[in-house]
Amino acid sequence: MHLISSGLSFIIFNLIGYRKKVIEKNLGIAFPQMSKKQRTKIRKEFQTHFTDIFLEAVKILGMNPKEAKKRVNIINPELLKQYYLEKKSVIVYAAHIANWEWMAFLPLHIDHRFLSFYQKQSSSYFNELMLLLRQKFGNRCVESANGFKVLKGYADKQIPTLTYVIGDQRPKMNSSIESADFFGIETEFLVGADRMASKLDQVLVYAHMTQSKRGYYEVEYIPIKQDESVVKQYASLLEQNIKAQPGQYLWSHKRWKKQISYD
Repeated sequence: MHLISSGLSFIIFNLIGYRKKVIEKNLGIAFPQMSKKQRTKIRKEFQTHFTDIFLEAVKILGMNPKEAKKRVNIINPELLKQYYLEKKSVIVYAAHIANWEWMAFLPLHIDHRFLSFYQKQSSSYFNELMLLLRQKFGNRCVESANGFKVLKGYADKQIPTLTYVIGDQRPKMNSSIESADFFGIETEFLVGADRMASKLDQVLVYAHMTQSKRGYYEVEYIPIKQDESVVKQYASLLEQNIKAQPGQYLWSHKRWKKQISYD
Protein backbone atom coordinates (compact mmCIF):
# COMPACT_ATOMS: atom_id res chain seq x y z
CA MET A 1 0.00 0.00 0.00
CA HIS A 2 2.82 2.40 0.83
CA LEU A 3 4.43 1.71 -2.55
CA ILE A 4 1.16 2.76 -4.19
CA SER A 5 1.07 5.81 -1.92
CA SER A 6 4.56 6.89 -2.99
CA GLY A 7 3.56 6.59 -6.64
CA LEU A 8 0.38 8.61 -6.09
CA SER A 9 2.34 11.24 -4.20
CA PHE A 10 4.69 11.67 -7.16
CA ILE A 11 1.76 12.09 -9.58
CA ILE A 12 -0.24 14.47 -7.35
CA PHE A 13 2.59 16.74 -6.27
CA ASN A 14 5.36 16.41 -8.87
CA LEU A 15 3.32 16.05 -12.05
CA ILE A 16 0.08 17.85 -11.17
CA GLY A 17 1.65 20.25 -8.66
CA TYR A 18 -1.25 20.10 -6.19
CA ARG A 19 -1.24 23.18 -3.94
CA LYS A 20 2.51 23.60 -4.27
CA LYS A 21 2.36 27.37 -3.65
CA VAL A 22 0.15 26.92 -0.57
CA ILE A 23 2.46 24.31 0.95
CA GLU A 24 5.60 26.36 0.31
CA LYS A 25 3.94 29.53 1.63
CA ASN A 26 2.85 27.80 4.84
CA LEU A 27 6.29 26.30 5.43
CA GLY A 28 7.89 29.69 4.84
CA ILE A 29 5.60 31.23 7.49
CA ALA A 30 6.13 28.46 10.02
CA PHE A 31 9.88 28.04 9.55
CA PRO A 32 11.37 31.32 8.27
CA GLN A 33 14.71 30.53 9.94
CA MET A 34 15.16 27.36 7.91
CA SER A 35 17.04 27.14 4.63
CA LYS A 36 15.15 26.38 1.42
CA LYS A 37 16.75 22.91 1.44
CA GLN A 38 15.39 22.18 4.94
CA ARG A 39 11.88 23.32 4.00
CA THR A 40 12.02 21.26 0.80
CA LYS A 41 12.83 18.18 2.90
CA ILE A 42 9.74 18.83 5.08
CA ARG A 43 7.60 19.40 1.97
CA LYS A 44 8.66 16.05 0.49
CA GLU A 45 7.95 14.27 3.79
CA PHE A 46 4.51 15.88 3.89
CA GLN A 47 3.73 14.91 0.30
CA THR A 48 4.37 11.24 1.00
CA HIS A 49 2.45 11.43 4.26
CA PHE A 50 -0.51 13.14 2.56
CA THR A 51 -1.26 10.16 0.33
CA ASP A 52 -0.44 7.72 3.15
CA ILE A 53 -3.22 9.24 5.28
CA PHE A 54 -5.96 8.69 2.75
CA LEU A 55 -4.89 5.20 1.74
CA GLU A 56 -4.53 4.27 5.41
CA ALA A 57 -8.08 5.56 5.97
CA VAL A 58 -9.39 3.24 3.24
CA LYS A 59 -7.37 0.39 4.77
CA ILE A 60 -9.71 0.55 7.78
CA LEU A 61 -12.26 -1.41 5.71
CA GLY A 62 -10.04 -4.51 5.72
CA MET A 63 -8.65 -4.21 9.25
CA ASN A 64 -9.62 -6.40 12.17
CA PRO A 65 -9.62 -5.04 15.75
CA LYS A 66 -6.32 -6.76 16.67
CA GLU A 67 -4.47 -5.19 13.73
CA ALA A 68 -6.07 -1.78 14.26
CA LYS A 69 -5.13 -1.73 17.94
CA LYS A 70 -1.46 -2.33 17.06
CA ARG A 71 -1.40 0.62 14.67
CA VAL A 72 -2.10 3.33 17.27
CA ASN A 73 -0.36 3.12 20.63
CA ILE A 74 -1.60 5.15 23.60
CA ILE A 75 1.44 6.32 25.58
CA ASN A 76 -0.44 7.18 28.78
CA PRO A 77 -3.68 5.13 28.86
CA GLU A 78 -3.74 5.43 32.65
CA LEU A 79 -4.84 9.09 32.36
CA LEU A 80 -8.05 8.22 30.50
CA LYS A 81 -8.58 5.20 32.76
CA GLN A 82 -8.44 7.46 35.82
CA TYR A 83 -10.95 9.87 34.31
CA TYR A 84 -13.26 6.94 33.58
CA LEU A 85 -13.02 5.62 37.14
CA GLU A 86 -13.86 9.13 38.36
CA LYS A 87 -16.85 9.11 35.94
CA LYS A 88 -15.38 12.13 34.17
CA SER A 89 -16.23 12.70 30.53
CA VAL A 90 -13.43 13.94 28.28
CA ILE A 91 -13.22 16.16 25.20
CA VAL A 92 -10.10 15.49 23.12
CA TYR A 93 -8.83 18.54 21.23
CA ALA A 94 -6.98 17.09 18.24
CA ALA A 95 -5.63 18.42 14.93
CA HIS A 96 -4.79 17.53 11.33
CA ILE A 97 -1.52 15.92 12.26
CA ALA A 98 -0.15 12.36 11.92
CA ASN A 99 -3.18 10.19 11.06
CA TRP A 100 -6.22 11.84 12.62
CA GLU A 101 -8.51 9.38 10.79
CA TRP A 102 -7.08 6.49 12.77
CA MET A 103 -8.37 8.07 15.97
CA ALA A 104 -11.36 5.90 14.99
CA PHE A 105 -9.39 3.08 16.66
CA LEU A 106 -9.72 4.70 20.10
CA PRO A 107 -12.77 2.64 21.15
CA LEU A 108 -10.41 -0.37 21.15
CA HIS A 109 -8.27 1.30 23.84
CA ILE A 110 -10.72 3.04 26.18
CA ASP A 111 -13.70 2.43 28.46
CA HIS A 112 -15.51 5.68 27.68
CA ARG A 113 -18.30 5.86 25.09
CA PHE A 114 -16.47 7.31 22.09
CA LEU A 115 -17.93 10.10 19.94
CA SER A 116 -16.51 12.31 17.21
CA PHE A 117 -17.89 15.48 15.65
CA TYR A 118 -17.98 15.91 11.89
CA GLN A 119 -19.31 18.18 9.15
CA LYS A 120 -21.77 16.49 6.79
CA GLN A 121 -20.38 16.15 3.26
CA SER A 122 -22.31 17.53 0.27
CA SER A 123 -21.89 14.19 -1.54
CA SER A 124 -24.09 11.52 0.07
CA TYR A 125 -21.76 8.81 -1.27
CA PHE A 126 -18.65 10.24 0.35
CA ASN A 127 -20.58 11.08 3.50
CA GLU A 128 -21.70 7.45 3.89
CA LEU A 129 -18.20 6.17 3.14
CA MET A 130 -16.71 8.50 5.75
CA LEU A 131 -19.23 7.31 8.36
CA LEU A 132 -18.55 3.67 7.47
CA LEU A 133 -14.79 4.12 7.97
CA ARG A 134 -15.02 6.16 11.13
CA GLN A 135 -17.67 4.08 12.89
CA LYS A 136 -16.32 0.60 12.19
CA PHE A 137 -14.76 0.08 15.64
CA GLY A 138 -17.45 1.63 17.83
CA ASN A 139 -17.16 5.37 17.24
CA ARG A 140 -20.42 7.32 17.02
CA CYS A 141 -20.16 10.21 14.55
CA VAL A 142 -22.23 13.24 15.51
CA GLU A 143 -22.85 16.26 13.32
CA SER A 144 -21.19 19.26 14.92
CA ALA A 145 -24.45 21.23 14.97
CA ASN A 146 -25.98 18.58 17.26
CA GLY A 147 -22.87 18.03 19.35
CA PHE A 148 -23.87 19.77 22.58
CA LYS A 149 -27.35 18.23 22.61
CA VAL A 150 -25.93 14.71 22.20
CA LEU A 151 -23.24 15.22 24.86
CA LYS A 152 -25.80 16.59 27.30
CA GLY A 153 -27.97 13.54 26.69
CA TYR A 154 -25.12 11.22 27.73
CA ALA A 155 -24.28 13.48 30.69
CA ASP A 156 -27.89 13.38 31.91
CA LYS A 157 -27.71 9.58 31.83
CA GLN A 158 -24.33 9.69 33.64
CA ILE A 159 -22.59 7.83 30.82
CA PRO A 160 -18.89 8.86 30.61
CA THR A 161 -18.00 9.93 27.08
CA LEU A 162 -14.80 10.73 25.24
CA THR A 163 -15.44 13.16 22.40
CA TYR A 164 -12.96 13.76 19.60
CA VAL A 165 -12.87 17.28 18.14
CA ILE A 166 -10.57 18.64 15.42
CA GLY A 167 -9.66 22.17 16.49
CA ASP A 168 -7.45 23.60 13.73
CA GLN A 169 -10.02 24.29 11.02
CA ARG A 170 -10.22 27.84 9.73
CA PRO A 171 -13.43 29.29 11.26
CA LYS A 172 -16.36 30.30 9.08
CA MET A 173 -17.56 33.91 9.13
CA ASN A 174 -20.52 33.19 11.44
CA SER A 175 -18.54 31.01 13.87
CA SER A 176 -17.53 31.88 17.42
CA ILE A 177 -13.79 32.49 17.31
CA GLU A 178 -10.83 33.32 19.50
CA SER A 179 -7.34 34.31 18.38
CA ALA A 180 -4.01 32.94 19.58
CA ASP A 181 -0.39 33.19 18.54
CA PHE A 182 0.38 30.35 16.12
CA PHE A 183 3.83 30.36 14.50
CA GLY A 184 4.14 34.09 15.18
CA ILE A 185 0.79 35.01 13.59
CA GLU A 186 -2.36 35.95 15.49
CA THR A 187 -4.53 33.10 14.21
CA GLU A 188 -8.26 32.48 14.59
CA PHE A 189 -9.46 29.18 16.07
CA LEU A 190 -12.90 27.73 16.53
CA VAL A 191 -14.44 28.14 19.98
CA GLY A 192 -16.79 25.41 21.11
CA ALA A 193 -15.13 22.43 22.77
CA ASP A 194 -14.00 24.56 25.71
CA ARG A 195 -17.50 25.98 26.20
CA MET A 196 -19.08 22.52 26.08
CA ALA A 197 -16.51 21.21 28.56
CA SER A 198 -17.26 24.09 30.94
CA LYS A 199 -21.06 23.77 30.72
CA LEU A 200 -21.03 19.99 31.12
CA ASP A 201 -18.13 19.81 33.63
CA GLN A 202 -15.96 17.73 31.30
CA VAL A 203 -12.19 17.40 31.10
CA LEU A 204 -10.21 18.79 28.15
CA VAL A 205 -7.05 17.10 26.83
CA TYR A 206 -4.83 17.64 23.80
CA ALA A 207 -3.95 14.64 21.61
CA HIS A 208 -0.20 14.84 20.86
CA MET A 209 -0.02 12.43 17.92
CA THR A 210 3.22 11.40 16.24
CA GLN A 211 4.33 8.73 13.77
CA SER A 212 6.58 6.05 15.29
CA LYS A 213 7.22 4.53 11.85
CA ARG A 214 5.34 4.47 8.57
CA GLY A 215 1.88 3.06 9.24
CA TYR A 216 2.21 3.24 13.05
CA TYR A 217 1.34 6.11 15.38
CA GLU A 218 1.50 7.10 19.04
CA VAL A 219 -0.78 9.37 21.05
CA GLU A 220 -0.04 11.10 24.34
CA TYR A 221 -2.88 12.90 26.12
CA ILE A 222 -1.96 16.23 27.70
CA PRO A 223 -4.45 17.88 30.12
CA ILE A 224 -5.57 21.40 29.23
CA LYS A 225 -6.20 23.83 32.10
CA GLN A 226 -9.69 25.27 31.94
CA ASP A 227 -8.98 28.23 34.21
CA GLU A 228 -6.72 29.67 31.48
CA SER A 229 -7.30 30.40 27.77
CA VAL A 230 -8.00 26.98 26.24
CA VAL A 231 -7.42 28.24 22.70
CA LYS A 232 -4.01 29.72 23.55
CA GLN A 233 -2.96 26.45 25.23
CA TYR A 234 -4.24 24.45 22.26
CA ALA A 235 -2.34 26.63 19.76
CA SER A 236 0.87 26.29 21.78
CA LEU A 237 0.52 22.50 22.16
CA LEU A 238 -0.24 22.10 18.45
CA GLU A 239 2.77 24.20 17.47
CA GLN A 240 5.03 22.05 19.67
CA ASN A 241 3.50 18.90 18.14
CA ILE A 242 4.17 20.17 14.61
CA LYS A 243 7.75 21.16 15.41
CA ALA A 244 8.41 17.64 16.72
CA GLN A 245 7.49 16.12 13.30
CA PRO A 246 6.82 18.92 10.80
CA GLY A 247 6.28 16.58 7.85
CA GLN A 248 3.21 15.12 9.57
CA TYR A 249 1.06 18.28 9.52
CA LEU A 250 -1.52 19.14 6.85
CA TRP A 251 0.39 21.97 5.13
CA SER A 252 -1.88 21.99 2.07
CA HIS A 253 -4.76 23.82 3.76
CA LYS A 254 -4.90 27.64 3.79
CA ARG A 255 -4.60 28.05 7.54
CA TRP A 256 -3.79 31.79 7.39
CA LYS A 257 -6.05 32.78 4.47
CA LYS A 258 -7.38 35.84 6.33
CA GLN A 259 -3.92 37.10 7.27
CA ILE A 260 -1.97 36.50 4.04
CA SER A 261 -2.49 36.06 0.30
CA TYR A 262 -1.94 32.60 -1.20
CA ASP A 263 -2.11 33.89 -4.79
